[in-house]
Amino acid sequence: MKKIKIYDFDKTLVDIDSIRVLIRFALKNGYINIFGLSWWIIKGFFAMLFTGRFEKIKSAFVRVVEAVPDNALKEFSKGFVETHGYKNLIDGINEEGYITILCSASLYGYMKYVKEILGFDYLIATGHSGGKVIGNNNTKMTKKENLEKLFQKEGIEVSYDESKSYTDSYKNDFWMCSFTKNKFVVNSKKSYPDFINIEGMIN
Repeated sequence: MKKIKIYDFDKTLVDIDSIRVLIRFALKNGYINIFGLSWWIIKGFFAMLFTGRFEKIKSAFVRVVEAVPDNALKEFSKGFVETHGYKNLIDGINEEGYITILCSASLYGYMKYVKEILGFDYLIATGHSGGKVIGNNNTKMTKKENLEKLFQKEGIEVSYDESKSYTDSYKNDFWMCSFTKNKFVVNSKKSYPDFINIEGMIN
């Protein structure tokens, strides 16, 4: 039996949605322009209305990520974590004896660098290629399904009673947290059954 720690990312380990900051970074450095961004969002919005799939509008943000060179994405990710990270929670990620998993709806193109920077063992994020989301957005039940696939592939038998999970959203991550007895919700104004409220602090 293995002890695991599962973390969401945006507003769980950092204080803001990372894609918002990445868009500003891409605009500032000339990797995208406001006209192209607006067109991608409008196109994605109507495709979402037509198909009912959120992944269609999220593909607009895939285009942002794929427009930024890898070395710049790595630079962005490092600076973003340093500036916006909850230091008290980040310092506790690599607790001895735990397998660590970063499980985020954010896009793989930059989350792979966040994984490296924070020292996670595994990453599950929203996949993409060629300006489009591949498969489903990694959120809600999809997170649980992807975690189950990871455990099966890696032969990980989870010790429920000893394992921990962290999120800022009970609504979105109830399924992700179902693998662990010790469930933490970050900076929430509400309390939820079986979840422990904790505070994320920048300094």
